Amino acid sequence: MGLQVAGIEPDQQGRDQQQAEQHPQCQRVDRALASGTVGNQKVERREQADDHRCKQNQNQQLESHDGVSSSDGVSKDRAPRRIKRVALIAGVMLVPLLSALGGWQVMRGGEKARLLAALQSSEVRYQLPVESPVQPLRVELTGSLLPERYFLLDNRTRQGRVGYEVLAVLQLAGEPLQLLLNLGWVPAPVDRTQLPPLTLPVTTASFRGWLTAAEPGFRLDEPVVESTSAWPQRIQQPDWRNLSARLGVALYPGMLRVEQPYLAGAEIEWQPINMPPAKHYAYALQWFGLALMTAVWLLWWVRKEAPRATWRGDSNG
Repeated sequence: MGLQVAGIEPDQQGRDQQQAEQHPQCQRVDRALASGTVGNQKVERREQADDHRCKQNQNQQLESHDGVSSSDGVSKDRAPRRIKRVALIAGVMLVPLLSALGGWQVMRGGEKARLLAALQSSEVRYQLPVESPVQPLRVELTGSLLPERYFLLDNRTRQGRVGYEVLAVLQLAGEPLQLLLNLGWVPAPVDRTQLPPLTLPVTTASFRGWLTAAEPGFRLDEPVVESTSAWPQRIQQPDWRNLSARLGVALYPGMLRVEQPYLAGAEIEWQPINMPPAKHYAYALQWFGLALMTAVWLLWWVRKEAPRATWRGDSNG
């Protein structure tokens, strides 16, 4: 059998060779088809490789885009959280601070109330102390006013109205001392060149009021008293040294503010303390109100944000 197979194969090859010699065009066609098939396979492989590379590039772009979007989302989500955290901390710190300010105002109001009660219940003195008082003292002094020689303390307002405080000179009975006497506030005329017409008491009288320390004079290269010899005189500051020099007498270093009007048309509103207790209590009420509003806002904010925090925890878990 081995001889038969060996014999058949040369015959087949001979027939193929003979057919190729007889038909050379068919041989070229077969070769072209074979080369075309191989070329198509190479093209398909190239296209498959190109498609694979394109898909890889698209996947990389999608992954990078997803990463950027996720990072943007995280950064945008962190910004409101940071702002809310700062607002929460500020609110928690404000509540005790506002409450402390309200408590301080209540304490100051109590101190002023006790001081005012002590001043009101203090004994009335009928003589001037040797030195100028540190705190207001209730005194009652007898004497007479120097006629027509008084000062008008300028730029004093009452309820939006411009006016003067009338400062007369009290000559104490039986003593060589003279004292500035504040008779109250009077309105100024519309024409500033005109002074209000006043008539001072001319008889000896007793004047009761609050004796206060002399106010230090303050000026900027200007005399406190106007450079005129006419009376009354308009002044800007009650500097007792300057006024003493102007009057030519030795004034006591203090001022007596009357409790009741001795001058027709004068208004008496001076208090021995700069701020009454009622004003301190009003400020305290404002501070406590702000603290309460802040606390209510914090409770509302926590109740509103608690469900969101729970939902985020559940979704993350």
